[in-house]
Amino acid sequence: MIDGLQEGEDCRSTFQALLSLGVELKKEGSRVSVNGRGPAGFREAHPVIDCGNSGTTMRLLSGIAAGLPFTTRLTGDDSLRNRPMRRVVEPLRQMGAKISAREGDFPPLAITGGSLFGISYRMPMASAQVKSCLLLAGLLAKGSATIIEPALSRDHTERMLTYFGAILKTDTTPKNVVKVGEGLHPLPLFHMKQIILSDIHANIEALTSVLLAAEKEGEITYCLGDIIGYGPNPSECLQAMRHYSPLTVMGNHETAVLHPGMTAVFNPEARKAVFWTTEHIFGEDWEQIRAFPLTKTQGNIILLHSNLMEPEKWHYLNSDEDLEANLRYLGDGQVCFFGHTHAPGVYCLKDDRFSSLPIDKEVKLEPGSRYLINVGSVGQPRDGDPRAAYCVFDPDAKTVAIRRVSYDFRLTQRKIIDADLPAFLASRLSSGT
Repeated sequence: MIDGLQEGEDCRSTFQALLSLGVELKKEGSRVSVNGRGPAGFREAHPVIDCGNSGTTMRLLSGIAAGLPFTTRLTGDDSLRNRPMRRVVEPLRQMGAKISAREGDFPPLAITGGSLFGISYRMPMASAQVKSCLLLAGLLAKGSATIIEPALSRDHTERMLTYFGAILKTDTTPKNVVKVGEGLHPLPLFHMKQIILSDIHANIEALTSVLLAAEKEGEITYCLGDIIGYGPNPSECLQAMRHYSPLTVMGNHETAVLHPGMTAVFNPEARKAVFWTTEHIFGEDWEQIRAFPLTKTQGNIILLHSNLMEPEKWHYLNSDEDLEANLRYLGDGQVCFFGHTHAPGVYCLKDDRFSSLPIDKEVKLEPGSRYLINVGSVGQPRDGDPRAAYCVFDPDAKTVAIRRVSYDFRLTQRKIIDADLPAFLASRLSSGT
């Protein structure tokens, strides 16, 4: 949510340009709500984006367009078309963007991006607009991008990106050096009420019911892995998460489709489901999975699929002994959200004492205590309750709540049988075991 948006022509041009690129914006007076979906949420604008008289719009959009896997065309009024854009075009070309322009790098610009790589670029003169353009491009590049200014310029963009989870390193001596890397994962975990999901397991009926139920409870959705596996609709669930979740961490079933050799430790039903899944996910699905990080940490919040101590080994946290050991691995005041066991739970280490807290009501997180929160499973619950599970986290109120919602599991069961997946994967949905 953006409050106090200026009514000037530059802001209106940027607003319209973002709408053209598929960004969901809603304006009420000076307040604008933005439903961000990450880089995958942009769409190709046809035929051209008119930046009006706004050089700011053109320069900043150039940085974004350079990282998108299609061609974006930018133009403006007579005045803007007579302003050279070489100061942004030149470094963006060095990063791998293909840009055509009139002689002298005057607009209109046609920018084909999608394959950027990080560079170290020394700016010939200080400019907040050029720096911002390159920072935005750097977020969408492989590797780190370093921008070196001969003098300090305004740092509004750095402040904003840091707030939204970008990893920035700044050194103001002797020159202003800004390094951006590892992409932008918008995790305003101290400000927005969140829906946290896990273990969807290609169950589109359960996922649809959860998203509908949670629509008014949270402002942003995160997923803790295993979107796929076991169920009959892996591609549909991946597509839904591309739309609803700006961040999904890697699960063991995503790892298994990327590295089939690890299925040697899977049971026969899970192994068959993995190989079936590899034949039912497609180009964009594979790209999405490959981009999942193993874990994500921001502030005192940790998101992962399985366990803290060895997340890459996919150990289950079932016993009190293992849960307590992982709680002791946390620092005071840290909260870790996880899944993997398909059984929701809230576990606490307070005053050096381990406890399992009741989840039939909202749990208040106490300052200084350590928490492990298992958000349960959307698509294959195993705690004796067949209803889909999800978690609502309110970082301002410092509360978590486990929610349950019914769905048409019989339809999912029929689809599993029709897909010739193991019958056990269907039968267990009605018992939640």
